[in-house]
Amino acid sequence: MKFKRIMLLLLLSCILLLAFDYRLTIRANPETILYVDPSTVMIHVGDSFSINVSVQDANDLHAFHLFLGYNTMVLDALSVYIYPPFNRGPIIIDDEDGYVEVSGSVGIPGLGVSGSFPLAMITFNATALGNSGLHLYNTDLRDSMSNPIRHVTSDGSVNVGLIDIAVVNFVPSKAVVGQNYTMNINVTVENQGDFAETFNITLYANTSTIETKQITLINGASTTIAFTWNTTGFDKGNYTIWAYAWPVPGETDIEDNT
Repeated sequence: MKFKRIMLLLLLSCILLLAFDYRLTIRANPETILYVDPSTVMIHVGDSFSINVSVQDANDLHAFHLFLGYNTMVLDALSVYIYPPFNRGPIIIDDEDGYVEVSGSVGIPGLGVSGSFPLAMITFNATALGNSGLHLYNTDLRDSMSNPIRHVTSDGSVNVGLIDIAVVNFVPSKAVVGQNYTMNINVTVENQGDFAETFNITLYANTSTIETKQITLINGASTTIAFTWNTTGFDKGNYTIWAYAWPVPGETDIEDNT
């Protein structure tokens, strides 16, 4: 009888240890995250861009239903694409109230997928300067038995910024140059916009191109570019020397580009 008691105690201890280990395993599982990818978008007015609504560490995901809110003063929603193996469910784009309603499910009943992957791609157009959150709300994830999957959400943001390249200074090394000689011209350009830009700047003698250079400036920065005009091949006479910073796509203020 004493031996049986000892065996029973050992058996109960093993069961408790197994249960404790199981609980530890459950608690160690990663948390399911529904998130906007990329989390930050920097874009110009008039440009279109796409973001993914993705899931991380999903287990047995069969269906999803979610809302994504945005600022209608800055963005227009254009389209929604559902990634396989999910089938497209009802989709609503409401540009008046500023939300997209998205749903999808695996085509085979009782089947779920696990892992980390995109669910939907939403495409927007930037219509005005400003900022917009990309807010996930009323989100619902279901497993293959239609049970809710606990999850957290992570929103995104969009910055629609100003584009403005300007020529701010022009300094020729001399006012008169001999035929077949050279002269130097320094041109200072400034990025007065919100983003880094790469653009071309061309130096002209009247309408003849002297030289074109490409530069990149971060927002708020300026630089002075040294040009050299070789007058070989030019007739004697008076010339207007001027520089032109070619507009960046989406730039509207071009009066200061020369």
